Amino acid sequence: MMIKNLISITLVCIAMELSAPARVLAGTPLVVTDSDERRTLGRYTDYMKDDSGALTIDDVSSPGMASRFKPVNGDSFNHGTVNGRYWFRTSLLYSRDLPGKTIEWILEVAYPSLERVELYTPGTDRWEVSMAGEAIPYTEREIKYRNPSFLLPLRPGIPLTVYCAVSVEKTMLFPPVLWQREAFLRSAYNGQLIQGTYFGIILVMILYNLFIFYSLRDRSYLYYVLYTASFGLFQISFNGLSFEYLWPGSPHWNHIANVVFVLLSFTLAMQFSRNYLIVDKYWPALGRVMKGFMAVGALCVILAFFVNQTVMTHVSNILPASGIILFMTAGISAIRRGYRPAYYFMGGWGFFIIGLVLFLLKNLSVLPANNFTLYGVQAGSAAEIILFSLGLADRINRMRIDQEESRQQLLTIKQEMELGRKIQESLLPKSIPQTGRVSIVVSYNPARVIGGDYYDFISGEPGEYGILIADASGHGIPAAMISSVIKISFQEQIRELRDPRKVLTGMNEMLIGKIGSQFVTAGYLYLDLTTMTARYANAGHQPLCVIDHETGIVQQYSPKGVILGWRPFEGFGVCDINLAPNNRLVFSTDGYIECRNTAGELFGDHRFIETLINYRHGPQSQFIKALDDRVMEWKGSFRDFEDDRSLIILDVGNISSPG
Repeated sequence: MMIKNLISITLVCIAMELSAPARVLAGTPLVVTDSDERRTLGRYTDYMKDDSGALTIDDVSSPGMASRFKPVNGDSFNHGTVNGRYWFRTSLLYSRDLPGKTIEWILEVAYPSLERVELYTPGTDRWEVSMAGEAIPYTEREIKYRNPSFLLPLRPGIPLTVYCAVSVEKTMLFPPVLWQREAFLRSAYNGQLIQGTYFGIILVMILYNLFIFYSLRDRSYLYYVLYTASFGLFQISFNGLSFEYLWPGSPHWNHIANVVFVLLSFTLAMQFSRNYLIVDKYWPALGRVMKGFMAVGALCVILAFFVNQTVMTHVSNILPASGIILFMTAGISAIRRGYRPAYYFMGGWGFFIIGLVLFLLKNLSVLPANNFTLYGVQAGSAAEIILFSLGLADRINRMRIDQEESRQQLLTIKQEMELGRKIQESLLPKSIPQTGRVSIVVSYNPARVIGGDYYDFISGEPGEYGILIADASGHGIPAAMISSVIKISFQEQIRELRDPRKVLTGMNEMLIGKIGSQFVTAGYLYLDLTTMTARYANAGHQPLCVIDHETGIVQQYSPKGVILGWRPFEGFGVCDINLAPNNRLVFSTDGYIECRNTAGELFGDHRFIETLINYRHGPQSQFIKALDDRVMEWKGSFRDFEDDRSLIILDVGNISSPG
């Protein structure tokens, strides 16, 4: 069985070899007939490297040079990116088999980016030369076509040996094709039709997405438009259409345009991909790498105007290849996190890579030249551009859906916040105790709709009051919800009204285990107006300030104590205070003293005390306004407060009317 398989494989190989085009020996002309509308000549062409760059047609056509020519052995000659001069030789014999039909023959070098192509044909007494290529003004071409093309004086029955001298500074690709004139014109027309369709797609995509950009102001569309435009210009330049239609009189610019536009396309593609896939947000490290490649690409665009094109062509091959790896890496990562627009992104690059591979395999003679291989890059890039556009549309739709969901969530939060605010307001005391000997004013300013500050009053015998001020850690709804627990724990201590130590101890026991990882600071004052005395206990809260109206002396009371809800504790200290007429007692939360300015500096206790002293003679409301104004001035452009601000101001005697 093994021997049978081996014989079968051998026979297949022999058959494939026999079916392959025969290699014409040097000096033996290739016979073409009237039925040969198109023939690829690569397999029937010899080449020689002109290392000196100084050989003339008389040198290379001399008998002594014949042995230096080597066979191409493929439909095209591809030596990659080089800087040099090559000679090519092809022998042809036109054998007429349709008498009466006049046929004109054209030799096309089907690659537009060769610097200089010189075709030498034997004349009566000397060699005739025709020139084309990027270094030759388009108007001087024998045949006005994007690829170097020449009339070939084939005469029936007369062998013709032609020489081509090709000078390159970028990619050395020489795919010679022999055409009958009518077939050449049909192919050129079909090619122009395909090119027109392709660039029409490019233009429509640019205009469509430019309109969307101006409508939505989404930078993704701007990056897409810039990338598409630059890649379109690269394709126009690469296919020789720019030299034909845009700058026919600028050979130097045409020579460097390919490299400039491919590097510019790479840089803009990198920026588009970063933005489209939201790389900087989800993969900061990859985002920094892509930014680095963008910087290199932008630098290379500038260098392309000054540096040797052989070097820059190598760069323009390496950078995009590396870029594609980065694009695919970012795309795969985006798909893994469930980002749906990434599927369009990966599909677009997939089509582009397939088209590029087909094009390269054609250049390497692995695949035949046809519309799929000739225009593989353009077909792949057209599919890529369309998919990118669809991906952008899907991305915008996704963003709209997310925005609507966010709007609904925000509306729900606002409703919950409003409900929380109403609940919190219901928890705060409905009235503030007022007597002939004491006036109390409260200022309550949550940083958000609802806050974590809390105050409350309880009454005992006539002239006896308990005053609580508290501050729950955190902000917003979580801190506000603790207010209900604080209220309950405080109201449970009414029996211990006269003993601040027991009040805070009892509250602490009730809060432990009920407020999670949060905590509460609090200050409690027992006020006895019959004896004009007070007792104060503190649980990690701001000191109680007592200022004398006459002298302006401020005493701060902050007895020993720990925050509530953290751990069991019964060692709260208590301060005894003798009240005098014209005393002002000020309770506050830390929202004032911990306010920061643009430099990050705290407002501080000393500015609070200074304001208290300066405005001790006026009503409580005047002090509150002065304090708020000074804090706002201190914050400067930082208008939003980070924490809630609450004050309880108690005036003893008749120094002011209630504010």
